[in-house]
Amino acid sequence: LDLNGTELVLDVDGDTSITSDTDDQIDFKTGGSDRVIIDSSGKVLLGTSQQRGHMTLQIEGDGSASTSQGSIFLRRGLSTSSIGGNTGADLGLIQFGDNDGGIYAKIEAKSDATAANNDYPGRLQFFTTADGASSPTERMRIDNGGNVLIGTTDNNPNNNSADSTA
Repeated sequence: LDLNGTELVLDVDGDTSITSDTDDQIDFKTGGSDRVIIDSSGKVLLGTSQQRGHMTLQIEGDGSASTSQGSIFLRRGLSTSSIGGNTGADLGLIQFGDNDGGIYAKIEAKSDATAANNDYPGRLQFFTTADGASSPTERMRIDNGGNVLIGTTDNNPNNNSADSTA
């Protein structure tokens, strides 16, 4: 650990550090390369040092490899064996709301049948909040069979005519 001017060096060879060598910006480096940048406006850049467009978080993959896209991986803190037969176990959640805590819409990922080694049945649920309501209601679901359900959670067409399956 060495404090070197505008740089906090974190390893022996000096290529892992936290720097502030650009005015009002913090760079986190590993292997001598910027990995995370927080700029003066609070924007966070991962995998790039160049902001593109208007966003708060920008993630870019390695441009030298055709399969290295920017990605976000939400993981639950349970193993497959722990989720097991827990159909409906929460796996990930993206919420859209305001700074007062109101939730206008959300997307949830859940287990959709018994999980096992190399068997990960999942579903996506899409929610919106109606005018005059204070919490989101499920509006659409894509289940583990690829069925797209709109206005219902039952993929049996004999039970509900509001289904739309794909």
